[in-house]
Amino acid sequence: MRVNSQRMNKKEYHLNLHTFQGKLTFAFLVVLGCVTARFVGIAIHEILGHGLFAYLLGGSFYAVYISPFSGFAVLHFSSSELWSMVLIYAAGIIMQIVFGLIILLAIPKLKGFLAPFFALLLSEALLVHSSLYLGLGALFGGDFCEISRLTKISPSIFFIIGISLTLFFIYLISKRFLSFADGYLHIDSKRDAFYSLIIFWLTPLFVVVFLGAAATFLVSPQELIYMLFFVGISSIIIIALGLIISMKFKRTAEVHKSIDFKPIAVIIFTFLLVMPTWLCAFGLTPSSAHGLMIAQPPVEAEQHYIDILIANIKVTINSNLTIDVEVETKGLIDHRSPLEYEIWRSFEKRPHWDYYKKISTSIVEKMLNTSNAEIKVIYLDSEIWAAGMNYLNGRLCLLEIDGTNISNLIKINDTFRLTINDPWKQSGYLDKVNITWSEGVEPVSYSTDGNNEPIGGIAEGYILWLNENLEESGSEYCLSFEVMH
Repeated sequence: MRVNSQRMNKKEYHLNLHTFQGKLTFAFLVVLGCVTARFVGIAIHEILGHGLFAYLLGGSFYAVYISPFSGFAVLHFSSSELWSMVLIYAAGIIMQIVFGLIILLAIPKLKGFLAPFFALLLSEALLVHSSLYLGLGALFGGDFCEISRLTKISPSIFFIIGISLTLFFIYLISKRFLSFADGYLHIDSKRDAFYSLIIFWLTPLFVVVFLGAAATFLVSPQELIYMLFFVGISSIIIIALGLIISMKFKRTAEVHKSIDFKPIAVIIFTFLLVMPTWLCAFGLTPSSAHGLMIAQPPVEAEQHYIDILIANIKVTINSNLTIDVEVETKGLIDHRSPLEYEIWRSFEKRPHWDYYKKISTSIVEKMLNTSNAEIKVIYLDSEIWAAGMNYLNGRLCLLEIDGTNISNLIKINDTFRLTINDPWKQSGYLDKVNITWSEGVEPVSYSTDGNNEPIGGIAEGYILWLNENLEESGSEYCLSFEVMH
């Protein structure tokens, strides 16, 4: 019986903050638990907040990135109504606060060490971080910055609300924490209470500072500034409230409780589970995110990923003065995360045809100065050319134009002159311009104001310009021809 008692004691541990080992152990557990809690908090924000509300309001939620420090949900809004967009943007913080309050209210009923300890860390992640994000995000491009833009409400209003909620929640959680710590951390004085609050709140912030410094070259300057403001404002509030709350502390626990090593093992195991999930499944930072693609994105989302739009034009002049124009376009993306590349590849063989038809019609109308462009056929072509490379699955739209009703086709004596304008010349250019003609059309001459020499010629039956940069491309391409009767 004596042997069993000794074995039990070997499995027990006292978190005594009067010793350096006790302080270090508690700080270690706080850091490990905080990483897990924040991972859960971000998941609630992105999945049960933005993702769920977008789905319930008829939109699409098809990808997500989660880390202990940041995250994003990839959504497509089906409605442009103001109230629904505002609700979706606000949903992440709303769900965090709802879950956080439920957990905070449940803490006094939780028994043992592990459950209330993790509940305190989780309520911190859900309530304090969401409130501070509400305020700072309104100034640094967060969810409430978008809400401010949509509603025309000043960002300073959201900043004041966020900071006020942060003060309120830090106060409530600190009171709950001291009630918990009174039994486990050997807190015997107001000074001990203050030290325990500082370790509980500031240790995770020091980790954020360290990781922020380590990731300086992995995050944007705006993200780094947000991180510094987050840490600075949090530290000031925590120290000020910590002094006030600790001055009112009165010890109520009759004995100092010990803990066994099972809760510590659970905290360490959970941390070791979260870390590879974050780093391997989701990626270190949003810019390097692998993320998780949970559904096929709607085709309507394709246009939002286009960084570069390439266009190949083939103009065929017919003897009856109708003009067939093949407009082949395709969007490309540049400097995107692996997750966004995966999303982009899902559109490869399922174009958003309404978008490409609109683009093609606009190109032709500006090219030929007409308002009568009409699409006859659409299909995926095998190749589209840009900057010396061929890309698969170009989106090809065939349009037919009545040349007798456009001002860009003029007749001088027996010779017609067709002028093809580059509609993108101010900021871009057509990658490929090909002019051909049908039987009964005899070309006389061709010209361009660009510096690029064409391939082919009148004898070859086509004139082809391959433009690789803005400087060499022309703003207009002309062909003079006669019609044989």
